[in-house]
Amino acid sequence: MNIRRGKGQEASELSELAYRSKAYWGYSDEFMKACRDDLTLSSAYIETQEVYVLEDEGSIKGFMSLEKDAEQEQWLLGYLFMEPEAVGKVTERLCGSIWWRWHKSWISQSSPSTATRTQNRFTCREGQSA
Repeated sequence: MNIRRGKGQEASELSELAYRSKAYWGYSDEFMKACRDDLTLSSAYIETQEVYVLEDEGSIKGFMSLEKDAEQEQWLLGYLFMEPEAVGKVTERLCGSIWWRWHKSWISQSSPSTATRTQNRFTCREGQSA
């Protein structure tokens, strides 16, 4: 498995993955139609946010994003979606690996107090999503 940054040209593929992943949980067709816009990523979003993709043998199995909340000086989990066959199997690995890689590179650019608040917030959000 490989974790890498998302690419703007993958917006459609990631949007469809998000839709499939959400539908996996048994929501009604009406609800899923109402969610379509919220599950649609733009190329601009992928290029400006921290979007990470999990690949296995050249196939995208999931993705997640982190969004900067400048007002609160913290990062929040934006999206976290996996292919239905991967749900519960690789989510924790994806979150943990991305968090560690991202945190190591970002921590060197931040004050320790900001980094600690950010880590605590993400850990809480990650725990709720897993």
